[in-house]
Amino acid sequence: MTARSPETLSYCVSTSDGRILPPLDDEQNAELESAFRVGARIGRRYLLQSSLGRGGMGHVFLARDERLDRLVAMKVMAESQPGRREAMAKEARLGALLNHPGIATVFDFGMHASRFFTIFEYIEGLTLRDVLQRRRQLPLAEARQVVGELSRALDYAHSNGVVHRDLKPENICLAKSGQLKILDLGVARDLRHDFEAQGFSGTPAYAAPEQAACGPTDGRTDQYALAVITYEMLAGRRPFASASPLLLLSMHQQDVPESLGRHGLQIPADAEAAIMRALEKEPGRRFATCQEYADAFGCHPTVPRTPLAALEVPQAQRISVYLCHVGSDSLVARRTAEALEQRGFSTWYYQRDALPGVSLHTQSV
Repeated sequence: MTARSPETLSYCVSTSDGRILPPLDDEQNAELESAFRVGARIGRRYLLQSSLGRGGMGHVFLARDERLDRLVAMKVMAESQPGRREAMAKEARLGALLNHPGIATVFDFGMHASRFFTIFEYIEGLTLRDVLQRRRQLPLAEARQVVGELSRALDYAHSNGVVHRDLKPENICLAKSGQLKILDLGVARDLRHDFEAQGFSGTPAYAAPEQAACGPTDGRTDQYALAVITYEMLAGRRPFASASPLLLLSMHQQDVPESLGRHGLQIPADAEAAIMRALEKEPGRRFATCQEYADAFGCHPTVPRTPLAALEVPQAQRISVYLCHVGSDSLVARRTAEALEQRGFSTWYYQRDALPGVSLHTQSV
């Protein structure tokens, strides 16, 4: 796989002449950090505690809301142009519109030192990018559960007229509770009111062809990004890779992704067919909804669930625990197994009359 570059994995915008603007340089970072230094009180309410990360759009800080005595996340925009205030207000409005456990809640927005900021729910945990950097690939069962969880949240947003347009592993958080949360509505589109902006806005590595071409976007645009993430979870690499953002945008529009079998993966044919359909160049050839994609990929409610909190623990590193000689399909045994799995164990239990060493029920992945 081609080495990752900041441009391919960060939010980017294009200029009127088609150039892709790079992320913040060191001077811009120093200027922003000077205005938002640890210990500063922002808006007479938010006390900055630490930096959580930076990207092409700006920085994210951990802060304490002193009025409500709770931790929050503060996203500070890199740009200070007046037009950004409308964008921040829009993000706050869309965040307030959406009330779903799989989408981070937006609380507030404001301005400090000529920089615009948004306050949103602080989620303690790992991003999906953190998980993939630790594990590189996920087994099919775990990828299915991630896709199933995200599909429900995305379809909820789409049913409320909101398209994310920057879905990527960095914007998906695995909370300590095990809940997946979609972050950052900074470039989301309100289908009820927004006209399409001129120029590209998003992350080239996950941009649907119509987004790359600056064309109309809708829920199927997020479905495409979800399929790119699915491919990456299974193969350990994205379907298209380049150090050039412009080349990446072109590849999404023109190139055909390689079969997952080319990467040595053996997954059911219908699961791979679902991924490839969601990666179609024409939105009309994709699934109508993310849930339809999830169903075709095999994310059925009847499939035993892997506790999401255990995703960060590679299977090879898990300690096996055996709960033997259970008289029947015991609720106590099942709950014990689930609790152990959430702490990173592989847990098995057996019915008393089973053949020795033959598992009738497993909570392992």
